[in-house]
Amino acid sequence: MRAGRRAFEVWEVPSPATLWDSEDARTELLQRAKLRELAVVRAPELDGCLAHGGGGRAFLGVECLQVTGSYHVRGALLAVASSVDGAVVAPGAGRHGIAVAYAAAALGRRCTLVVPADAPPALRERALAYGAHLESVHGGVAGPRALRADDRALLLGQIALATAQSRGGRLLSPTEPALHAGNGITLLDEMVRAMGALPGCIVVPSGSGALPDALAASLAARDGSVRPRVLAVRGAEPHLAEARGTQPDGTQPHLAEPPSAVRGEDDGGHVAAAGAVLWSSVAEEHAVQESAALAATLGVAVEPWAAAGIAWARRGLAALPSAPEGDVLFLVPARRLGAAQPTRASWPPPLTGPP
Repeated sequence: MRAGRRAFEVWEVPSPATLWDSEDARTELLQRAKLRELAVVRAPELDGCLAHGGGGRAFLGVECLQVTGSYHVRGALLAVASSVDGAVVAPGAGRHGIAVAYAAAALGRRCTLVVPADAPPALRERALAYGAHLESVHGGVAGPRALRADDRALLLGQIALATAQSRGGRLLSPTEPALHAGNGITLLDEMVRAMGALPGCIVVPSGSGALPDALAASLAARDGSVRPRVLAVRGAEPHLAEARGTQPDGTQPHLAEPPSAVRGEDDGGHVAAAGAVLWSSVAEEHAVQESAALAATLGVAVEPWAAAGIAWARRGLAALPSAPEGDVLFLVPARRLGAAQPTRASWPPPLTGPP
């Protein structure tokens, strides 16, 4: 099945080395692909939640306004642009699959998505609108719902790998390192442009899969002696098969994973370190409440997991081992899957003021 391709300007894409080394090249790539720059706005109502009292300000990083609904399209665009093969293949019709389809359309590449036969029609239609070819998988994926999410993801990944090998093209699995590196580096680029400098702490909902690790890795690679902390907050978890499932060869990817001290549904009472990322958690009910408040403010449905960081701030920022220095940015990385993109006329939201 194939439908019309979204119209994009034809242009010569820089070499992979240039893209990864040059912020200007990355910025041009994202602009030509019509991605939205990360909207960074003041959230003065959260200033009182910053327990250190050192004059730091709270900001929202509103990535839920992104053209495909989430940050995933950033890494997909850099990964597709860095691919030497003309075609790309990806499993799934969720955030990852939609992001790859959009990136391929923006760069004039052929894209095949291997999707379950029971994938929601709205998501299938979006992928088709971006010009993707859909390979529907019946039987084990569409049949017994008793299959665990990770098993379904593994099966889709295996079929996508076989498709890429038989037809030619690059497989872009959700665990592709270039995807996560692209997400991290472009988000940091835009934080600096919007704020003038990196914040002292970046609070990321853990439902965003490997994003906490990606941001921490990108920060480690940047020049400068001051590195913000990355705090991942676990709350109302989404369907994580795309982000945390096994790779097509059956191996387990290294992705952000909360340490045992914060895997429960406690309410901000513990903070533990896992590599370069600090972890905490918030009760699901509070994440749901914050997502409803954000949806009313932004005019777009926000996933509960995407509001977990803000919910935690209202209840647990004082639990950090030591207070963060400087400003704190709370990333809102995704809107509800399938939610419509809000218009620019509805932005900025009324609760925020100028930096």
